[in-house]
Amino acid sequence: MWNDPDLLWKIASATTAVAAIAIGARVTWESSHYRGRLLVVTRPARPLLPHSDFPGVTTAYQDRPLRRPHTFELELINAGRRDIKREDFEDHPLEMDFGAPLITFVDHNTSIAGIAPVVEITATALHFQPALVKRAARFRYSVLTDDLPQRPTIRELLANVDVRNADAPVFRRLR
Repeated sequence: MWNDPDLLWKIASATTAVAAIAIGARVTWESSHYRGRLLVVTRPARPLLPHSDFPGVTTAYQDRPLRRPHTFELELINAGRRDIKREDFEDHPLEMDFGAPLITFVDHNTSIAGIAPVVEITATALHFQPALVKRAARFRYSVLTDDLPQRPTIRELLANVDVRNADAPVFRRLR
């Protein structure tokens, strides 16, 4: 039975066909799900003063009094397998609303020298202008607010990019 060459060719042909179908299905799935991923990590807000019960103590920024000043950290991480291109923004900024008056940036840094998107503060939202975001790039911003900020609501999404809120720091898989 196993000495029959026709049977061996039939088994080899069937195995090759099954492997080709499996490889084709995997390539099709990968090409349809080849999207970028932008993680938005917000660290808990911290008040500037430990208690608001200090009579006579006021805080202000550029002569503007602040009622409940807080600072929080925001980190954007390109966790996808490709760069996020300027075209993925579709000519509109990525908008994140925090539900609290945003005052100014206290600090910001990036993991890639010289490349950072332009970020504008408008009332309660941050607007990230279209820019190339390299793979594995990290942008960290410290922001001063006049109230306790909420978890960001992301209003404008990006084409071919999953934008996700992440509550915890992101750990990389070791290779």
